[in-house]
Amino acid sequence: MRKFQLTTNQKFDGVVSRDYRQEKNAGIPLALVDDTDDSDTEMRLPRNHLPGAQRGDLSKRTTPPRIRAKAVTFSPTGRAWGAVSSEGLVIYSLDDTWLFDPFDLDTTITPNNVQKVLAEREYLKALIMAFRLNMPPLIAQVYEAVPPAEVPLLAHDFPEMYLDRMFTFIAGHSDQNPHVEFHLKWVSHLMKHHLPYIKRNLTLLQPVLRNLQKSVVRMHRDLAKLCNDNTYTIRYMLSLGTANTASANVTKPVEEPADREMVVDSA
Repeated sequence: MRKFQLTTNQKFDGVVSRDYRQEKNAGIPLALVDDTDDSDTEMRLPRNHLPGAQRGDLSKRTTPPRIRAKAVTFSPTGRAWGAVSSEGLVIYSLDDTWLFDPFDLDTTITPNNVQKVLAEREYLKALIMAFRLNMPPLIAQVYEAVPPAEVPLLAHDFPEMYLDRMFTFIAGHSDQNPHVEFHLKWVSHLMKHHLPYIKRNLTLLQPVLRNLQKSVVRMHRDLAKLCNDNTYTIRYMLSLGTANTASANVTKPVEEPADREMVVDSA
């Protein structure tokens, strides 16, 4: 048997952040043991206690509530299962690639509709629908289908409420995609057209911008190393070709023209 934690809310019974075994007496929590006498009952009574009640308001809860799981259902593949608890729906999965976490979703937002909108070349609408579904493979497909010439216009009309999601996606997708110029073009135009909004919400966007900066610095470092290696290699090949050409000119004998020899014989 294996236990799964349904909540981290410490208001529920049994959810603790440290070991309370030393605070128990014969398996009973000491907090539930009444070790006082009746002499100081009046001193312990709160001011708003009920008349005639010796222990205060009996309607108040003295023990923490307990969390319960009403139902458990497994996925058809057997790699995920969900539980309906008093805290809400809890889903556990063995696949950590991506989870379905929609944002501002309605019944018209489906993967098939995203594909239809993308086929009609409505790139901004398809990109927003993919972000609302929050499916990384679908977002990557729509993102890579955008023509580079359309990036400035799409960045100008891009909704500001999705900027953090767009920056987060670019920062993560640049590690798996070699289109460096395409990523930098998106970032530069988004920064250019939405700079006032970014300044106003800098506190909220600061973690996202920090990850984006790390991604850009990493791309710059990789490209700088590659360009430097290629530059040195090209310089070496050019110098080697120049040296070979100079040595060939020195060792090659000078031939006299045939017309000059005929003129000397006739003389």
